[in-house]
This record gives sequence, C-alpha cells and structure tokens, in this order.
Amino acid sequence: MEFLRRIFARRALPKLALSSFTASLLAGVGPLVPGAGLALAPPAGDPLAQPLSHAVLYNVFWDPDWNRDLAGTGLATERISDFVRRLASSEYFGGLRQYGVNSPRFAATLPVVPACGSIAPQVVTPKQLAAFAECEAHSLHLPSNPGGRVIDIFLPPTTTQDY
Repeated sequence: MEFLRRIFARRALPKLALSSFTASLLAGVGPLVPGAGLALAPPAGDPLAQPLSHAVLYNVFWDPDWNRDLAGTGLATERISDFVRRLASSEYFGGLRQYGVNSPRFAATLPVVPACGSIAPQVVTPKQLAAFAECEAHSLHLPSNPGGRVIDIFLPPTTTQDY
C-alpha cells in the first residue's frame, strides 16, 4: 500500500480515463489522489449483465511524449504499468470472488496507433474514449476475451473530459 500512496501522493497527476471496471476497483484509492481528475469511459452495454469474470487489462497512454511531458512526476509509463501489474496480481480483488469476479490479469501497455489519434484532444467525450479504445483493440488485433477486456486510457494533464 505504501507504493500506492507514493504514486498517488504526487501533485502533478495526469487525469485518468479508466474503464468502469478498473475505476470502480480503484475507487478505494480516490482519497489518495489530491486534485487528480478521474473519468470513466462508458461501459459497452450493461456492465451488470455480464460481469467481468476474468478481465484482461491493457494500459494505453494517449500522449506519445508521456514520459517527457511528465518527467519528474514519478509517473513514467513503466511505473504506472508496474503498479497496475502488481495490483492485478495482488489479493486486492479477492473480495470480489464471491460475486463471480476473479482477479484481473495485466496483459500489456499498448502503443498508441496513429490512425486512432496520436494524441488526445484538448477536450474528450465518452464517445471519443470508447471509439479510441475500440480502434486500438481492432488495430492491434487484441484477442477477444469472454471474461472481459479492459483498456485503461491515461490522458495527458492538458486534456479535460466533457461529461
């Protein structure tokens, strides 16, 4: 938990656009994120109709210069992805087993496909987030997963969400 506190205690945090599954599971760390904007990408269909029983997580940083733009913040892509990997493999999600939701598996950090939009717009809508995630999945030929595929989209600090 100390690793988590150190990451989220930074003042210059980027705004995050996460899938509803990951965001709801990370909601417990909300108070540790002073001033950070957290936005939820709209779930496809009714998220309760088919629980994400064996979710596979992917990260994508919608800024080709993420590490340079956030230098000195401690939020390098490798560090965030390592955190997500460690969180997914921990017992953090253990309490959800009673609801048929097993711990997710972190698969990879995805490159930004230029055809999907090389950098996030200044203002992004839920529809744009969903289209970007779908474009990434299609362009990179991500395997479908009946247990759930989750693409966590990290937005640069210059992007705001229009909800």
